[in-house]
Amino acid sequence: MPLSAGNSAPSARCGSSRHSNGDEQPCHSTEWTRPVRRSGKLRRQTLEIRRRTLGPNHPYILLNIGALALELSHEKRYGEAEKLFRERIEAATNTHRPDLISGAWYDFACGSAIAGHRAEAFAYLRQAIDLGQQAPDDIASDADLKSLHGDPRFEALLTRAKERVAIAKDATAP
Repeated sequence: MPLSAGNSAPSARCGSSRHSNGDEQPCHSTEWTRPVRRSGKLRRQTLEIRRRTLGPNHPYILLNIGALALELSHEKRYGEAEKLFRERIEAATNTHRPDLISGAWYDFACGSAIAGHRAEAFAYLRQAIDLGQQAPDDIASDADLKSLHGDPRFEALLTRAKERVAIAKDATAP
């Protein structure tokens, strides 16, 4: 289902074909550069209205802050994106919800990788995994993390994520 310019799916993650830029194409596609910029302005306006209505720590608000930060990263405006990623992490931490916290760190890793900040991307990805991001197949296939592929640190983090999945599975087994 296509996403509207002001919305993102609660399960949207960077690198997926379901980016929150308002269409089914990855938002870093040069064909979609102009719609992404227009949707960024609309997203900011919508975000501010909904933030006043829902509150700053509502999951919908946090996901949309992340989506806007990812758009800015793809537009080579990482300084602005970094502020939003940090805002999202702080707000997510205040919710005490591991899924929101790990998702915020994961998206920060994606934004850092997009911007070419590899060391930070690895640190943020490790943080996301340690906080519960346990989807090694999604991590491995995420286009936003492609610049990290081939690095031994990436392989080590994938192994770490797989180990955490196995531990979680064992913990829930009867």
